[in-house]
Amino acid sequence: MLRDVEIGSRVVDVRVEAGVVAAVSAGLDVRDAEVVDGNGHALIPGLVDHHIHLLALAADLCSVPCGPPQVRDAGGLHTALTRAEPDDNGWVRGTGYIETVAGALDRRSLDALIFSPVRIQHRSGAVWMLNSAAARAVGLDGASEPGIERDDRGHATGRVWRADSWLRSRLPAAEPPSLAVVARALTSYGITAVADATPDLDADALDLLTGIPQVVLALGAPTGPGPLKIVIADSALPGIEELEGRIRSAHDDDRPVAVHCVTREALFLLVSAFAAVGVRPGDRIEHASVVPEEPSRCWVGSASASSRNRASSPTGATTTSATSTPTTCPACTASRRCARTASRSRSPATHRTGRSARGK
Repeated sequence: MLRDVEIGSRVVDVRVEAGVVAAVSAGLDVRDAEVVDGNGHALIPGLVDHHIHLLALAADLCSVPCGPPQVRDAGGLHTALTRAEPDDNGWVRGTGYIETVAGALDRRSLDALIFSPVRIQHRSGAVWMLNSAAARAVGLDGASEPGIERDDRGHATGRVWRADSWLRSRLPAAEPPSLAVVARALTSYGITAVADATPDLDADALDLLTGIPQVVLALGAPTGPGPLKIVIADSALPGIEELEGRIRSAHDDDRPVAVHCVTREALFLLVSAFAAVGVRPGDRIEHASVVPEEPSRCWVGSASASSRNRASSPTGATTTSATSTPTTCPACTASRRCARTASRSRSPATHRTGRSARGK
């Protein structure tokens, strides 16, 4: 029972039974009820966080802060790393790094700071930086993972882009981070539901996410009713046909898509793919950090063309006829060509070393 809470302009009691609001009125019978006194404070619906990474947040709480406000310069980074307590496998894990602290970190610069195996995540979440001890432990030099950055001589720099799953598979076995503290923090903020945006979740990760009191929509689940997370890695842009195929496959499975899209090039690719495949209710763009005028015009034109040609299938799913797909964007007549060019270009937002450097 929630007693004396404000809803709108009224102060009322609210009875909750089995997690469902059963009655709302002033002066409800409180006998045999667990009572929480609202003292006249406002009662609002639970808040929803529409983009969060629960497991990363839990791991961050057990990591060494390597960026502002805790660490602001190279001396502070050295102190933080040398004072850090390694985990049971002797590793140090850092997060939140940014170049204003000590420049672009690689294995050599980290070797000067710490001897223990260390991996530090950039605050963007896009890249991990390993020292030589860590690089040897995960077999970085001999690995073929595309996200491993290499210099002009083909040597691994210690930076690994957009390869979290690969890196995790090479680390020593460890207990997954507990989500209990994260769940309590969310509850204290009034957050009762979240959309977890972690891509490519496996069964173990999904089990962890469903063990918290919040309602969790897992975008990275391989199946399910919610949007499917697709990452357009700005350091290794996909071909336009590949992106169209992934969106089309999700739509064929009656799922919308949630597309990680940060740079201008990535946005051009996505707009072109939507122009070709069509959009469906629930499709969403995650971040859209850079939205220049050209893709905005393309989006309006392609969405308009798609909606005019959309038909309803016998099952009620939204489909687009083949004849409705424009070869060029109806807004700028060049998005297909621009998208193909973008898929082969380098993003100005990424850090690369020489022509041998590859994606995240």
